Formats: sequence, structure tokens, C-alpha cells
Amino acid sequence: MSDDAERIERWEKRITFLEGECAILERNWARIPKHFWLALAAPVVGIAWNALAGALTLLTVLSYIGTLTWLTGVRRKEAAWELETAREQVATLRRRSELP
Repeated sequence: MSDDAERIERWEKRITFLEGECAILERNWARIPKHFWLALAAPVVGIAWNALAGALTLLTVLSYIGTLTWLTGVRRKEAAWELETAREQVATLRRRSELP
């Protein structure tokens, strides 16, 4: 097996992995709005303890959702870029291996 064929095989395995990762990240991205239900805990905590505890609960929930959104969004873009790069590499290697 030539070096190009081995590289193509490795890149194709990477592409398969990245496609799966992109699918998982898209599913996670779609689930983010469901986390806003956690904000309903703030009034309950506020009634059970005090207003400060309720406000801190709300702040914590919003911080969690913001961090989750940011991290998932960055990883989605990274994975999409890496997938595009891997596909370009495979195309380049295939063109190169076809040349005499």
C-alpha cells in the first residue's frame, strides 16, 4: 500500500469520527433551550429560603446555560472546520495519486 493510500485511509477514518462528533454536537446544540427549565428553580428556592438564594440560583443557572452554549458553539465550529479540512486533504491526496 502506498503512502498516499495509507494517508487517505487515515483521513477517511478521521472523517467518519468527525461526522459522528458533528451529529452529537448538533443534537446537544438543539437541547440547550431545554436547560432554561432549570431557571424555574429560582423562585422555588427564593420562596423556600430567601430572595438572595433565589437570585443566586438564577445567576448560577444562567451562567451554566451561557457556558454550555459557548462551549458547544465553539466545538461545533471547530469540528465543522476540521471536517472540511479533512475532506479537502482526501481530495488533494486522491488527485495527487492519480497523477502519473
